[in-house]
Amino acid sequence: MLPHLPNPSSPLWKNRSTIRHDLEEFFGDDDHVRLWAWVGAYDHICLVQLWGIMQDLPRNIPRFTREMKHAWVFVGRPALPPVPENAHDALADARHNVAKFKVCARVFKEKTGMELK
Repeated sequence: MLPHLPNPSSPLWKNRSTIRHDLEEFFGDDDHVRLWAWVGAYDHICLVQLWGIMQDLPRNIPRFTREMKHAWVFVGRPALPPVPENAHDALADARHNVAKFKVCARVFKEKTGMELK
């Protein structure tokens, strides 16, 4: 991922305070935020550290991230979309994760009749 980040001198580079503010605006006042990640435990730690400690998180940001890889194993390890050529680019990875989630959600619904959220 690091090779895909802009140089710290770039105007695209954001400090922790700006990232925190942008995330608060992105999540807004939605009390139904759900976070999903593929092996995202450390990602959640990094997210929390933007505010300090877990107790400092805004009330609507979840205290955990749902694990997409566990969902994939749970539904029987269905075939997933191929890894994109630009893997480890944050936006490419996010799009790939959405595609993987859709596969897991479809198989989960086929097996249980319930929505994976």
